[in-house]
Amino acid sequence: MMYKVLLCLGFLYSFVRSEIKITSTPKNYSDVIECISAIISTYKKHNVFLLADEVDRVEIANDILEVLQEPRTILNPDNFTSTEGLYLFFGMRGYSYIDVLHKMKINYRSQFLIVWTQPDARLIEVQKTFDDFWGFEIVKVASLVEMKYGSIFLYTYYPYTATRCSDAGPPILLDSWDTKTKSFLKKADIFASKKVSNLQKCNLLCSGTHNPPDSIVIKNGENEYEFGGIGGMIFKFTANHLNFTPVVTRISDTTNSYEGAYSNDTSVLGKDILTRKIDIGFGKFSTASDMSDGISFAKELEMDCFTWAVPWRAGDSPPVWKKYVDEFYSEVWMLIFVSLFVAFLVLYHLSLFAEDKKHFKDTAFLMIFVFSTFLGSAIKLITRSTPTRSFLTFWLLYSFVIVTAYQAALGSIVTIPAEILNLDSVTDVLNSKFSITGSPQMYYVLNSSSSTNPNIRELVKRFEVLPPGDFLPVMKRVVTDRDVAVFAEKRFLLYSNTQLKDLNVTGSVHVMPECLIKLPSSPMLLRSGSPYQIPIDQTITRLLESGIIAHWSALDHSLENQSGRSAFSELDFITLRGAFSVWLFGNSLALLCFLFEVFTEKWFKKYEVVDVKIGPNQLPYLN
Repeated sequence: MMYKVLLCLGFLYSFVRSEIKITSTPKNYSDVIECISAIISTYKKHNVFLLADEVDRVEIANDILEVLQEPRTILNPDNFTSTEGLYLFFGMRGYSYIDVLHKMKINYRSQFLIVWTQPDARLIEVQKTFDDFWGFEIVKVASLVEMKYGSIFLYTYYPYTATRCSDAGPPILLDSWDTKTKSFLKKADIFASKKVSNLQKCNLLCSGTHNPPDSIVIKNGENEYEFGGIGGMIFKFTANHLNFTPVVTRISDTTNSYEGAYSNDTSVLGKDILTRKIDIGFGKFSTASDMSDGISFAKELEMDCFTWAVPWRAGDSPPVWKKYVDEFYSEVWMLIFVSLFVAFLVLYHLSLFAEDKKHFKDTAFLMIFVFSTFLGSAIKLITRSTPTRSFLTFWLLYSFVIVTAYQAALGSIVTIPAEILNLDSVTDVLNSKFSITGSPQMYYVLNSSSSTNPNIRELVKRFEVLPPGDFLPVMKRVVTDRDVAVFAEKRFLLYSNTQLKDLNVTGSVHVMPECLIKLPSSPMLLRSGSPYQIPIDQTITRLLESGIIAHWSALDHSLENQSGRSAFSELDFITLRGAFSVWLFGNSLALLCFLFEVFTEKWFKKYEVVDVKIGPNQLPYLN
C-alpha cells in the first residue's frame, strides 16, 4: 500500500514539475524577446527575415513572430532573396551557417542578428559563427547572447585591428541589456559600417585597367605603380582615405588587346572578383560591358560617350549652290533679309514727310534703290532730309561690312578647293563602304543597344572584332588607308588621335562629336555584398560634392578641343555683331531726327512771326 502511495506521489511530482517548466518558458524568454523588439524598432528595416527550419526548430522563434509588428518573411533555404532587411537567425551549438550564406544573394545593406539562448550560448560558438560570416565578408553582424544567469549581452567583431588583418577574431562586447529600464546601457551602434572605414594598413588585392586618359596605371618597379587619370587618382585617394595597402596583381591594358583583353578585358577582372582572387577592381568600367551576376559597381561618375573615328573629310562633296549659301549662318541670312525690308519701310515713310517726295514715290524704284545701295552701287540722288541722310549714312556702312565679308569668303572658293564634308551620323557610317570594327567590349556595347535601334542592328551585323594587338595601328589605318571606321569611347579615341604623332603619322582622324550610345561608368568594381561598398561610395560622394573630381576632370578634359576643326567656318552673328550694331544705331538716329523734325515743325507753326510793313505816315490799327 505504501508503495502505491509513493508511486502516485512520484507521478504527481513529475507532472507538477513538467507543468512548472512549461509555464515558466515564456518568462525565461521575455527579456530576450523585448531586447530583439527594441533592436528591430531602433533600426526600422523594411522587412524581418527568419529561416523556416529555425522557426520549426527553435521555440523562441514562434514567440517572436507573435509580438513582431514589422513585416516579416519566413524564408525557405532553397528560395533566398537579395532584398534589404534584417535577418534574424537563432544560433545552435555545433551548427554552421556556411551553407545558408552560400545560397544567399547578400545585399551589402542588410543586417544580421544571431540570437543565442541557453544552453547553446557559448562565446566559442559565437566566434565560430562570426568566422562563418566573415568568410563571406559580411560585417553588419551582431550576436545577442543570453548568459547562464540571465544577463543579455550584445557582441560583434572587427576584422581589421592594429594586431590582425582580415580576421574575425574574438567576440567584442558592444552593449548589455538593462532589464529594469528595458533598454541598452551604452546605446551603441550595433550594425556600424565603420568596421571597414579604417583598414589599419592591411593589404587588399586589387586589379586595374590601363585605359587612358581616364585610367592610367604604369608599373615603375617590381611592386610599384604610378596612378593617373580620374580613375587612378580616385583609387589612390580611396586607398589613403580607407588606410589600406593596395597589392596590384593584374593590369589589363585596353590599348593592347592581349588574350585577356581579347575575351573582353574587364570580364577578366570581374572573374577574378567573383572567384575572390582580388577584392577591388579599379579603372573605368561600363555598365554595359562589365555587368555580371555577382558584380557591383561603385558610385557612378559620368556618362560615357561611345562614338566613331572615321577618316577626315570622308563624306561627299557639297553641291555648288551650297557654297554660296554656307557663307553665313541661317540666322545671319534672316537678319540680312529683315534689314533690307526695314530699310525699304524706313525710306518709304521718311519720304512721305520730306520736301523732296518725288525721290522715292515709285515703290519699284525704292526697292531697286535699297538693293543697289546694299550692294555698294553709286548713288546720284541727293536728299535734303536730315533723317534720311542719317539713315543712309549708317546703312551704307552696314552694307559695306556685310557685302565685303561675303565677297571675301566667296573669293576663297576660287583659290581654295572646296572642302569635303565629314561623316557625322550613324546613317553616314552605314552608307559608307568602310569596315566597321572595334574591341570585343565595343561589340558588347553595340549589341546591348541593338534591340532599340534598327541602325545599330545593322552595325552589329557588319561589326568585325579587332584581333589581338595594339590599338594605335588601327587608328593609323584610319588615317592612311581610309577604309575603316572604329567604334570606341570618345575620350579614348581623342587620346589615341593625339598619340598618332608617335608613329610619324601626318594627319588625324575625325571623331564624331555626337554620341551614338551613352552609358554610365564607374571607377571601381566590387563583389555584390562587399563590405567595402559603403565606405568607397561615401568617399567618392565626398569627392564629388567637394568639387575635387570636377577639378581633376577640368585638368584632363583638354582633349575635347583637339579632334580637329575646319579651316573655314561660317560667319555667325557673333562675328558680324558690329555691322548689325551699326545698322541698329543708324535706324535709331534716323528715328530721333525724324521725331525732332516733326515736333519742331509743329512748334514753329504755333509761334509763327508775321512781318508787318508800315508805310510812311501810317499807323497800324486793328479792325
